[in-house]
Amino acid sequence: MTAFSRSLPLFGAIAALSAAPCVHAQDWLNIPVAFLIGPNSVNIGRPSSTPGQLIDSGILLTPNSPPGPVFAHNFLLPSFGPTTAPFGRGRIPGGPPNGSAPTWANDDEVDALSMISWRTWFKVRVVNQARWLFSVTAGSTGVAAITPNDLLLEAAGFQGHADIFQADVPQLFLPITTPPIGNLLSIDGNGGLNGPPDFGFGLVERPAANDELSCFSIVANSLRQLYFHSLSRSHAAAYGYSGAHVFWRNPVTFTVLGNTVLAGTYVYLLPSDLGLTFADDVDALVVHENKITGFQRTGGLVLPDGTIPIEANGDAEHLGVAVQPFTGAFTSDQIFFSVTPDSPIVGTLDSALGQPINPGDILTTPASPGLPPRIVVLGELLGLRTVRIAPFDINLMDDIDALDNIPIGYYDETQAPG
Repeated sequence: MTAFSRSLPLFGAIAALSAAPCVHAQDWLNIPVAFLIGPNSVNIGRPSSTPGQLIDSGILLTPNSPPGPVFAHNFLLPSFGPTTAPFGRGRIPGGPPNGSAPTWANDDEVDALSMISWRTWFKVRVVNQARWLFSVTAGSTGVAAITPNDLLLEAAGFQGHADIFQADVPQLFLPITTPPIGNLLSIDGNGGLNGPPDFGFGLVERPAANDELSCFSIVANSLRQLYFHSLSRSHAAAYGYSGAHVFWRNPVTFTVLGNTVLAGTYVYLLPSDLGLTFADDVDALVVHENKITGFQRTGGLVLPDGTIPIEANGDAEHLGVAVQPFTGAFTSDQIFFSVTPDSPIVGTLDSALGQPINPGDILTTPASPGLPPRIVVLGELLGLRTVRIAPFDINLMDDIDALDNIPIGYYDETQAPG
C-alpha cells in the first residue's frame, strides 16, 4: 500500500505548482511547498535544478516538477525520480534587523520557517481539528507500540529525517489521557515507502549519506509571501541574536491608512514572547498573523496600533479603519513551535498541562508573560519518544525539526472559515 492511498486527503482543489526553473526569491510565484535542508545533508554544495544555483542551508528549495497541476492538497507529489534535484529559489532575502550585515551569510542555517500570503497577510487560524505536518531530526525513531507510525518504517532504513509526516489532531491542548494518534507519511524525501520511488522531494535517503529537512512551509498560492524564520543558535549569535529570536521579512514597502511599513527584515518574536530564554533555540515554527503589524500576545486586549497589507489591486475588503481578524473577534497572533533537544527549557514544566517540555512536543506561547510555553500536542500522541514514556534516558527523545498545520476542511490560506 502506498503513502498516497494511506494518506488522509484534505478537502479542496488542486493547486498549480510553478514549473519555471528560476523564480526571484522576493516573488516566490505559485510555490505550494518550500523547504531548506540542514548543513550536514549530502546535497549541500551540489547543483540544484536551477542553473547556477548551488544548494546550501540558506537556499530556499522547492520540489522539481513537470508542468501542470501536480500538487494535491493531501501533500503528495507525483513522480520526479529520486535523483532529480530540487529547484533552488534563491537565498532567504534580507539581512539582520540590526544592520550588522547587509545580507544573511551564505552558510547561515535557517532552522525554522513559516510563510504566509502577503496579498492578504492571512493563514487560516487553527481553532478546531487540525492536520499537523512535521519532520524529525536524525536519530528520531518513533514508538513501536503506537500505530499507525510510518516514522518507524522510514527510520528503520535511516530515511526518516528527509520526510514529512502528518497527524490529524481533534483539538488544541489535548489532555494527557488522550489516546495516541500516531503518524502517516505525507511527503517522502526520495519517494520510496516500502517500494520503488514514486513521489518525493528529490532528496537523498540512504544509510551512508542522506539529506535532512531543517524546515518547510506549505505556501499559499499567491503573488508574494511574507516569511518568518529563525536561525540556528550559532548562526544567530554571529549577529547578536539568539536561536529563539524570530525574524520576519516584508518584501515590499506599503502604506495603509497613512501608515507605512518599509520593506525589510524585523524582529517579530523575542525569546521571552515564546516563554523562552536567550539560550534556547527554536527548531520549528508556524505563524498565524492577525493582520495587525507586529506580535500581539494571546489573551491580551489589542487595539489596531499598526498597519495591514492590502491586495495588490487595492481590494477594498482589506481597507478601512477596522482591522480584519481571522474569525470573530480574534485580536491575537497564533504561534506554534518546537525547541531543540539542547534548549535549557527542555524538562521545564509547561504552563498548560504541567508536563515536562520535550523537543517532540508542539508548543505555543505562554498565557501570561514570564511563564514557560504551553504544550499544545504531546509528542507521544504523535508516535514520538518523550521522557514521559522513557523517563530514565533523556537521549531517547525524538525531536520535531520542522512544522506546519492546516485546519481540516480548508485548502487555501486565503480562505477564511465562515
